[in-house]
Amino acid sequence: MTLSSQESREVQISERELEQSYFEENLSSNVTETFLFLADRAEHFQKVIKPNQNRLIVSDRGFISGIAYSMARGEKNLDRLIELNRYVMEGILPDLVIFFEISEKELINRLSKKN
Repeated sequence: MTLSSQESREVQISERELEQSYFEENLSSNVTETFLFLADRAEHFQKVIKPNQNRLIVSDRGFISGIAYSMARGEKNLDRLIELNRYVMEGILPDLVIFFEISEKELINRLSKKN
């Protein structure tokens, strides 16, 4: 049986709307934001991924997108990001990762529809 997972959606440390506005308006440090995402990832791992390790898990987003996001926001140390993510996921990484490539035009189109 397959489990469909979407990180930062199933496990809520706080209300997502409040969290989103907090990120947008109050965080003065990318380090703080990175650790908030890592805390969310740790909760998701413990409550969703780890109990279902014996199942096929198809996840929309995860640690790779989190690392990419942190680096896009200014983090320069890829090795540190990988190590922190491995720590919160107890060293358990996906067996397979699939990337879907889209054009810049399609990306802009999709992002414009988010809000």
